[in-house]
Amino acid sequence: MNLQAFQEEFDLGQNNNFDSVTAQIRSRYPAISIQIQRFTRGSEKIERIKSLIEEQTPCLISLALDRGNGWHIMPVVRIDDTAIEMIHDADASGNHTWRFPIATIVWRHDNLQGGNDISWIDST
Repeated sequence: MNLQAFQEEFDLGQNNNFDSVTAQIRSRYPAISIQIQRFTRGSEKIERIKSLIEEQTPCLISLALDRGNGWHIMPVVRIDDTAIEMIHDADASGNHTWRFPIATIVWRHDNLQGGNDISWIDST
């Protein structure tokens, strides 16, 4: 697997979501077990992310954008009882993170369109 070109290789443009990207990755690398979990309530999504991070299992979050303008998928860096920090983008100077209060994440999940799922690689 070429991790240097991974994002470009699996960038499906307007069809980027956990289901489409997972299907594309599985078609090339069938041994990789990617899990996707959808939530009806934002508080449930937060609790699952906390449990994955406590297990030291990296995960991705789908975060609804303002005014229901889609969602953004980002790796979770850390989470505590008050906030979640995610990698928004990276460049030659390093990773740039977004930090949001948990209440904001829950509100966006419960009130905006999209951003209802998380994903991780199952290593069991």
